[in-house]
Amino acid sequence: MIQAVIQYLQDEFDYSFIWLGLYHSKAHTLVGQGGVVPTSERTILTQKLTLEPGELLEQVVVQKRLIGVPDLQDVPQAGRLHAIARKLNIQGTIIFPIRHCEDCLGVAVLGSSRWGIPAHADDKARLSMILGELGTALHHLQIERQQQQRSEQPINTLLSVLSELHQIEAVEERLALLVRESHQFLLGDRTHLYWFSPEQRTFWRWIGQPGDRRQPEPAPEEDRSPQSVAPGMAAIRQSQAILPSISMDAIGGFYSHLLSDDVVSISEADSSLKANTAQPLMDQMGAKSLLAVPIMVQGELLGFLAVTEKQPRLWSSDDKQYLQGAGKLAALVAPLLDLEQSIASIRQDQELAAGICQAICHQEDWHQVLGQCASQVQQRFGADRFLVLTYSEHRENFEIAYQNTASSQYRVIKGPLSPLSDLDWSLLERTQGAIAIEDLDHDLKFMDWRTTLVSSGIRSFLVCPVTLNKPSNGLVIIAHHAPHHWVNQDKSLGQTISQQVGVILRQWHLNDEVKKRQSIHQAIHRSLSVIQKAHHLGEMETDSMRRMMDLMDVPLVALVPWMPGQTTVQIPPHLVITNSTEFAINTEVTIAIASDALMQWALQSEEVLSLSIEQLTPETRQWLTGRRIGQILVEVLRTDPDHAPLGLVLVADVAERFWSNYQLEVLEVIGRQLAWSRRYLMLTEKLMQQQAELKQLNWYKHRSLEKLCLLLTNDVKRLNASGPGGSSSSGGSTRNGDVSGMRVQQVIRQMSQRLVNIHPMLKHEQWQLAQNKTSVALISLLKRVLTRVDPLIRQRQLWTKVHNELNLNVMGDIAKTELVIYELLAAACRRSPKQGNLDIWSRSIDFDWLELSITDHGKVSPQLLSELQQGSPFDWLAQSWLESSPGLELAICQSIVQQIGGKLNFYALEDGRMLSQMTLRIDNRSGSSEGDLPSSTQSLQDSVSQLF
Repeated sequence: MIQAVIQYLQDEFDYSFIWLGLYHSKAHTLVGQGGVVPTSERTILTQKLTLEPGELLEQVVVQKRLIGVPDLQDVPQAGRLHAIARKLNIQGTIIFPIRHCEDCLGVAVLGSSRWGIPAHADDKARLSMILGELGTALHHLQIERQQQQRSEQPINTLLSVLSELHQIEAVEERLALLVRESHQFLLGDRTHLYWFSPEQRTFWRWIGQPGDRRQPEPAPEEDRSPQSVAPGMAAIRQSQAILPSISMDAIGGFYSHLLSDDVVSISEADSSLKANTAQPLMDQMGAKSLLAVPIMVQGELLGFLAVTEKQPRLWSSDDKQYLQGAGKLAALVAPLLDLEQSIASIRQDQELAAGICQAICHQEDWHQVLGQCASQVQQRFGADRFLVLTYSEHRENFEIAYQNTASSQYRVIKGPLSPLSDLDWSLLERTQGAIAIEDLDHDLKFMDWRTTLVSSGIRSFLVCPVTLNKPSNGLVIIAHHAPHHWVNQDKSLGQTISQQVGVILRQWHLNDEVKKRQSIHQAIHRSLSVIQKAHHLGEMETDSMRRMMDLMDVPLVALVPWMPGQTTVQIPPHLVITNSTEFAINTEVTIAIASDALMQWALQSEEVLSLSIEQLTPETRQWLTGRRIGQILVEVLRTDPDHAPLGLVLVADVAERFWSNYQLEVLEVIGRQLAWSRRYLMLTEKLMQQQAELKQLNWYKHRSLEKLCLLLTNDVKRLNASGPGGSSSSGGSTRNGDVSGMRVQQVIRQMSQRLVNIHPMLKHEQWQLAQNKTSVALISLLKRVLTRVDPLIRQRQLWTKVHNELNLNVMGDIAKTELVIYELLAAACRRSPKQGNLDIWSRSIDFDWLELSITDHGKVSPQLLSELQQGSPFDWLAQSWLESSPGLELAICQSIVQQIGGKLNFYALEDGRMLSQMTLRIDNRSGSSEGDLPSSTQSLQDSVSQLF
């Protein structure tokens, strides 16, 4: 193929000298493959030219672009070409690179005996195309040759080494064989085996070739702790005092590549590392070219195998492949160095894990268990801190549930820790095990925690989720105050311990949940008992709000009540329970239910409504005025879909407040029970009020009809007495007839007037009593009542006397007042023994009120007196003395007197008498005063005497 290209160039171009050479990267030389010369000296065409820095050929190879020279004989940088040009009389020359992509595979030298650049633009384009095709073909041939060599030479060499390793028992001799064979295959200046010391963060050169293999000395007894010696590290500890080392802090990039299990190659033309990282490493190695492969066992870096050259060298893929295979063989052999220590370390780790498990099973105090666990873990890892973190869902960060320090001088970390970034959270979720941070200053993971941890002195730590891929269940952190390398055994043990700590956390969480549920259950039970036992609506509402405030642990609870059909509402002050003026509600604002956004959102929601203060409208903020209010919950008081809501409960707290599911359940349960209890009490009070009003109305109408019947009966008697048969005198029949007619007409008018007087009652008091304020003289009122009660007095043969009668006018609903006094006198007559005394007393209390007292010698049940004084029993179904006579009538009288503004009480006196005491309002417009006695009017006592 090369001869065909040479022939084509000779035929198509007018060049007297044509030379093609292929580039050998290892030797940095060009080997002639043939060409055309103007003389018979053809040995020049197959010569081997060594490339020297600065020569034209070296520039073309390195820069991969053509160079044109007008006279090659006058260019000193031509090197060997300068002598050839003089010998063959070559002047104008053009040197073309034979390349493929970025690889230079050779050069083509085209010369002419004429001065000047022997190529025009078209010629250069054609030459570039021809030589480019040649480069592509050579590249394919090189690839095929490399594949063949790669499949034969490195593999065969490694297989030969592997067969020799089986025949050697000593581990150190096996490693020495690997280093020696690698040195012979790669032909480097030096080949070294370095071990990694995590404690010192240093690479120690342990075995080298040629001629520097060293035998380690025994280590001090205190340095043989299996807990601190990872596989392959015993030899490092024994020899670290006498062997050269490389500090990891100075070669961070190189260390990162090794951790990634990458091959590291460094030369002048190619480097796996950046210049600022490669140069310190090469200075410590004392080399200009380096090829290194990591020795990894189960993801853990034990060391590296390196080949160095004092001169620049381009490392081929065969070199890299062979050394990588040697590194894998070293990784198989290296763990055998510390097999006994590894077994002992694993056994001790198992005992540690078992001891923690036993502590969990036998100890009930989780804090004490974590203390024992922390002490053992810190001793095993030599750690400075032990932390247990729990995740807070509402704050989306980790809180420190437990921490222990190796020294009391260390500052305690104040939590919580900052929320993690999405990248770190994703790392915790997808990592199958513990995550190690060797040096926080040079690691980009957990950047959100860096400030807090560094300020506490932490430089390196191990993060272990208590549940794999679920960081929200909790984390365990084992930390050092200095950079530290975490081996796989540390990570595995840390993950095992964290899972056991997870059992503690879950048990503690379950216990805490049980205690919370029990506490909430008891609190709900007490609250429901208070609600269910309440007999008055206002008392029940206030107590419920206070209970809810304690249960929810909030500074503000309010009840906004309304009735069906109500369009506006004003919150009663006693239904706003708060412990701070910063959580206030303006109770003077009238809220429009239909237009207030908060009201409508709550009414449209079927569950507890949770809102932030930013979501509220300015209209709502007019009455929800507390400046620290940030979060609110609203529960509508619903009982049934067919029932209209009767209000809502509002709970408020600061903006940082998080509402747990338990608290939402509490609000929902208490709110539902409150809604039913309010509806029950409101309905009960409404029905009882209607019942009381109907009882009053029935009593009032019944007594009014009795009075009317009595009066009409007397009128009928008078009519009968005034009739035709009412007189036996015949002499004055005409005169008597006229008088009788006049009496009849008078009685008829009185009867008509009585019917007219009862008409307002029939018109205005059909279903409830109405107030009709009038004024009457006390003497006249008592006289009418005594006249009506006269039959009972005569029947019981009672001695009746009026004491301290006053000539005063009383005002109020006189018709109802008269019936009440009649009821009191009638009851006194019925219970009085025959021929007993019935006394009526009156006295002025002050300028506006007088007191009317009735005493008798009757007997009244103590239970009846108690209920008259304290009211009906709370149990509406229990038997009551106020549901039948005489208690029913007396209780009705009490309520009527209260409605007209007075008071009516009943007492049992020490001398055995019964006292009925009633207050009446004085009509000061009458001009009478306390102590006035009747002058022109006959005294009441005289009237009573005449009556009886």
